[in-house]
Amino acid sequence: MKTILLASVATIALCSASAFAADMPTKGPAYKAEPMFNWTGFYAGVSGGYGWSKEHQENDITLLSGSDRLKGYFLGGTVGYNWQFNSNWVFGVEGDWSGANIDKAAAFDALLGITADTIRINSFGTARARLGYAATDRTLWYVTGGWGWAEKKIDEQPVVLLSSTSKTESGWAAGAGVEHAIANNWSLKLEYIHIDLGHKDFATVAAGITNRVSEKLDIVRVGVNYKFGDWGKGPVSARY
Repeated sequence: MKTILLASVATIALCSASAFAADMPTKGPAYKAEPMFNWTGFYAGVSGGYGWSKEHQENDITLLSGSDRLKGYFLGGTVGYNWQFNSNWVFGVEGDWSGANIDKAAAFDALLGITADTIRINSFGTARARLGYAATDRTLWYVTGGWGWAEKKIDEQPVVLLSSTSKTESGWAAGAGVEHAIANNWSLKLEYIHIDLGHKDFATVAAGITNRVSEKLDIVRVGVNYKFGDWGKGPVSARY
């Protein structure tokens, strides 16, 4: 009887230990977080948007003046390089070029009783530095500044003659924007740039009259960039 009782107790203890072992959590596979996005490297992209320009002309003989606004759309490309340092700060250089149709059938010279003008910005571009802060590893807020230029064409229509003049104007450029990495090497950006082209003189066909033109170009654009090379810089953390 005593032997049977001991055997029963041993059996119960063995079954309980097996059940407890079955309920214990097992060690799962290690999980590694996705690498942080690294902004360092070359990139290229396309962009487009809307631009507007305040145009002002002064005539050097009649001393009369007029102003109007040009507006239209553009499409172009971008190349650049970024360096990420101190974890969140990013410094870069960037250049862009855009073909544009920013124009206005203006009444500057009609105001003077001489001609009617059509003014058009056919292309523009910038070469700038960028300084940004990655608020999260994939979202970069930045300011930018440097040099900008625009190729402008003025068609003047006097009473009997047609004059067409093209000039490339340059000045300073500055702005700000935000860029977000959407998938590995790809990012989207939204930015505003102001280009101050200063004052330039345009000779007319009417009695050697010269018009002094001042212009400021503002653009808002969206773009998509592709970053060449590795996009990550190692795991953020690992969980087990």
